[in-house]
Amino acid sequence: MSSPSGIRHVEPLAIISDLIETVEAVREILETNHPEQLEEAVSRFEDIQKKIDQFPGGSAAIAAVLEGLPTEKNSEYRELLERAKLQHETNQSLIKLAIQRNAALQSYSAQSNLAATYSSEGGVPLSSVGKLLGKT
Repeated sequence: MSSPSGIRHVEPLAIISDLIETVEAVREILETNHPEQLEEAVSRFEDIQKKIDQFPGGSAAIAAVLEGLPTEKNSEYRELLERAKLQHETNQSLIKLAIQRNAALQSYSAQSNLAATYSSEGGVPLSSVGKLLGKT
């Protein structure tokens, strides 16, 4: 049941537009290496997912709205969604690489930390035991 003013059609399209913009923003943040902006973008993405879940009928209803659009508009949104899907997959790969890079940097940092090395007798200097255990 759609409203005469077409409001039911506007909201799902706005949700789709927000989704596409947010996925693109996350990719830009990842590519330009601005992790401080990532939390806000991911939060926006999660909000959009909630909107989709809370939309009456969920994603199936949003897909039905797309099907009800004129062919040209339907194709335009489908192409945008396909592009967003590919960008989202790329984002996942970029996040995995960032996690691996971070783990490598942490490992390198730990190895280059003098307090993390053993003495020639095999012991750890007492002054650095607290640092190794995360206490200073």
